[in-house]
Amino acid sequence: MRLLRIVDCDERPSIGYVYEGMYRVCLGIKKLFNYNKRLYKPFAEIIKQRWDQQLKKNIHSTAYRLNPCFQYDQENFCNKPNVIGGVMDVIDQKVLKGKLETMNEMKLFRDRLGSFGRELAYSTREVLQPDEWWRLHGYNAPHLQKLAILILSQTVSSSGCERNWSVFERIHTKGRNRLEHQRLNDLVYVHYNLRLKNRFYNKKRIYDPIDYACIDETDFWVVDEDQPAELDVEELENLLYEEGSTMRKYGYHQSNSDHTLFLKHRQSKVTTLIVYVDDMIITGDDAEEISKLQELLSTEFEMNNLGELKYFLGIEVARSKNGMFLSQHKYVLDLLTEVRLLECKPMDTLIVQNHRLGEYSDQVSTDKVRYQRLVGKLIYLSHTRLDIAYAVSVVSQFMHNPSEDHMGVVIRILRYLKSSPGKGLMFSENVHLNIEGYTNADWAGNILDRNSTSGYFTFMGGNLVTWRSKKQKVVALSSVEVEF
Repeated sequence: MRLLRIVDCDERPSIGYVYEGMYRVCLGIKKLFNYNKRLYKPFAEIIKQRWDQQLKKNIHSTAYRLNPCFQYDQENFCNKPNVIGGVMDVIDQKVLKGKLETMNEMKLFRDRLGSFGRELAYSTREVLQPDEWWRLHGYNAPHLQKLAILILSQTVSSSGCERNWSVFERIHTKGRNRLEHQRLNDLVYVHYNLRLKNRFYNKKRIYDPIDYACIDETDFWVVDEDQPAELDVEELENLLYEEGSTMRKYGYHQSNSDHTLFLKHRQSKVTTLIVYVDDMIITGDDAEEISKLQELLSTEFEMNNLGELKYFLGIEVARSKNGMFLSQHKYVLDLLTEVRLLECKPMDTLIVQNHRLGEYSDQVSTDKVRYQRLVGKLIYLSHTRLDIAYAVSVVSQFMHNPSEDHMGVVIRILRYLKSSPGKGLMFSENVHLNIEGYTNADWAGNILDRNSTSGYFTFMGGNLVTWRSKKQKVVALSSVEVEF
């Protein structure tokens, strides 16, 4: 975005800063992916293709080499062959007379000889605009001075950039499901902050579009565009869930156990709607009702039918003749990549037997925020991985004061996931809907406080539907009490 602002700038000649800006972009993408070549390479190739084929790379590399801001910074200055080759190509194409003299004057500029070696030339390299700097200090190199002023006095064309900027500017806004004025319920009073306006005006006077650090983060606060309000989560809930809402109007009742689940029974068939923010899943065995519901919802909201469910909130859905398989394979790999354990040695077990995890006075603390984030992700992963439920239940007990021992168990769980990232749940078709439940508990299993840990799982129609592992809040006095 900052490079785009520089490219779109028409207040100062900016062509001398684009090449260095592209280097910043590529470096930023590599840092974003923790220098994992497999992840950042596709983006780097796209940038290279556009850079080489469409953006006049030779002109930009020449402008970069002639810009005194970078030429005098020898420690970070780029001397790659493609930069030097680009300069040679531009001299060959743009200099009609005096090519040899221009090449010799390039040596003067490179070695800071003549007028380029003056202290005043060095001290004003970042104060003056590049073309003005050449007008003042390039008199010992008249041929190169002419070429430098010709190139560095240009602003980068913004005819196509205006379109790109509008796309970036609205990259986080939604054009669909905006509330019409007649459906707005809340009156909002807007007060124009004059102090904020004056602060922005004062910053505008010293605004430098070339400076990466010169960013006014309050600019987007003042908006004069009159547009319909966006449909936020609260408004969506009001439309779907309140008495006389859209779903009740269509004959659906809301589940008591999950307020985002809507059901409709018709002729021994059932249709189910699940809502998460503005994403919906429609399923069931009533094909006619499903088609009707899609049509009805389209009249209330602007919707996109994405077809058969394959991926939802990190859960992958695969179908075969044996049934439906749910997994979080990509979620596991992304998690391992985040903690740089993608190439780690896998573990066969989640946690050691008879562990003594607890809180001790001599324990060494670890990064609390990182610990909470990782455990939170493991809790979400247990939606399809019941095999990690117990271990995750244990480490989640120390979220308020984790130690290095606790973090070690979290890392062990991640190494276990490396051995089997594709495990999940299989739902097969059966002729019955029998419900079976199993439960167990380790009476006084915690050696520190003697609380028990209980667990259960439930099958419906031969398919696993619910499970949990949880530490009990009170001490059970017998093995009979611990089961109930």
